[in-house]
Amino acid sequence: MARVADEGTTGSDCLSVRVSSLHCGEASFDLKCWAHKNTSLAESEPPMHWSNKFRNAFQGLKYGVAGQSSFLVHVPATIGVLVMAGVLRCAAWQWCVLGICIALVWTLELVNSAIELLARGLCREQNEWVGQALDTASAAVLVASFFAAVIGASIFVQQGWALWGQ
Repeated sequence: MARVADEGTTGSDCLSVRVSSLHCGEASFDLKCWAHKNTSLAESEPPMHWSNKFRNAFQGLKYGVAGQSSFLVHVPATIGVLVMAGVLRCAAWQWCVLGICIALVWTLELVNSAIELLARGLCREQNEWVGQALDTASAAVLVASFFAAVIGASIFVQQGWALWGQ
């Protein structure tokens, strides 16, 4: 577990914090001074332009997908689901449900990748708590993938039966 201790202020009311962890050694850093005393966020920094937000999001997508073997499974599975939905002439509501399932799995996989990247950056040593957090994030992807597969299969069986079963 990390312990945070207030080390006082430095510079223009920046809070200097020392974080120490049982297995990750000790690291000191200064928090960004985007929120000063008696100053709102809007007054202290101009808002980020929407194009920069999109650029950052696409950069994050690249970071989340690069080097992740899970996407070697998710991409073909997504393509297969979309092809099957087209072949079976799924209704609009079925496309929506399949899309939500795909988006949920991909989103959780990206969150899992973000947690992995953060864990690698913060703690180089073996850490039981970090390992449990990574396993839990992976379990979230597994649960979402399982239920997405069950939902997809039920839609495809129902649609296949409606098309060819009569």
